[in-house]
Amino acid sequence: MNKLKFAVLCVDDDPVILQLIDLQMKKLVNSENTIVESIIDPTQVDEKLIEIESYGLELLFLMTDYQMPGVSGAQLIRKIKNLNPDLNCVLLSGQANDIEVAELQNENLLFSFIGKPWMEDQMKKILQPLLSKTL
Repeated sequence: MNKLKFAVLCVDDDPVILQLIDLQMKKLVNSENTIVESIIDPTQVDEKLIEIESYGLELLFLMTDYQMPGVSGAQLIRKIKNLNPDLNCVLLSGQANDIEVAELQNENLLFSFIGKPWMEDQMKKILQPLLSKTL
């Protein structure tokens, strides 16, 4: 019997960073009811969102890198929030444009910003409120 109810989606074009995020996220989530989905290509986010929805899972949040080929994390967040205004989005970056991050925050499009490099405890503290319903 499948007990999965929730999903978390992480997007970063650097496979090493994405693997690190994936490992840390798996420590934070309740793996009995939550799946962590990770993708390298930001243009595949739409397909992954459809897949998550088709399984009847609630997407808890989207975590995305800022600087990626083809689309920035800010552009991705704006697009996703236009389709799903209630979705919490987290921007993770070492090279984010401060003005654009401030605009996302001012427009209430961003739950939080995490700078690279980050500490695992910092990520846990920021993400805990978003994961509370999975416990």
